Amino acid sequence: MGSSASSKQEYQPLYIRTLTWHKESHQLFDYNSNNYICEDYQSQEGGYIARFNQSIAYTEHLKEGQ
Repeated sequence: MGSSASSKQEYQPLYIRTLTWHKESHQLFDYNSNNYICEDYQSQEGGYIARFNQSIAYTEHLKEGQ
């Protein structure tokens, strides 16, 4: 009935889809454009997502000083 101390909790993977665009019109999102950059990520833990110009970066750990 009780929970065992040796039982391990299962985590479901986190699926992340990012969508960004080329900054052409005052850096606003252009809903009429089909010129998107889409990237997919999967993680078992938390992480960090950052945009650098038109690319997306995902990491589970930040380096010191960031």
